[in-house]
Amino acid sequence: MTTKRIISTRPDGGLYVTHPSPWALNVMTGAGGAIAPERIESQIASKVARGVGAQAARTLVEALAFGDLTEAEAIAAIQATDVPTDGANPEVREQADLPTDETFNDAWQRANVGDPISVNMPRARDIHGKRIAIAQTNEIARLKIEERMERLRGNTAQANQHAADITALEALNVSALATQIAAAATPSALTAIWPAKVPRTA
Repeated sequence: MTTKRIISTRPDGGLYVTHPSPWALNVMTGAGGAIAPERIESQIASKVARGVGAQAARTLVEALAFGDLTEAEAIAAIQATDVPTDGANPEVREQADLPTDETFNDAWQRANVGDPISVNMPRARDIHGKRIAIAQTNEIARLKIEERMERLRGNTAQANQHAADITALEALNVSALATQIAAAATPSALTAIWPAKVPRTA
């Protein structure tokens, strides 16, 4: 399994991370056979219709049909066809170059090609705040359904407990939480911030 990853910069400054398929690499660096020769032209036409350049499509399809590429050539063929068209400055990096904690992978960034990949903390804070808000909203909605069901069953004590839990969740001190989030200087510090009564999500 390859440890290579194709990194490119999104229009918003984040990163696209393309994982070359181990199966495709094995085929392309081996004897091919994934596409029958008589289907080559139709497969190329299909990829071109989806916006892939004609030469890039031909290189990939013929590699899947006949193989015999080096790993570098195979990854280059995948890069030319699979990296999003709005991904700027693509480069091949090792998996080890990426942060091991993927909690805020949507906030990953790099200044230039070859530079270290880091976490954009303002973006990470926005992501984390949204996760808490969604988790809080979902838990309140769940408890409201549970409360209603328990009342219909005649389980007043359990229904009242759900109602109390809903009240506690709705009374969450958002201002204090926002202050904590704003003060978090690292991804790990940010991850540690989570309201006790809100079920944690990924």
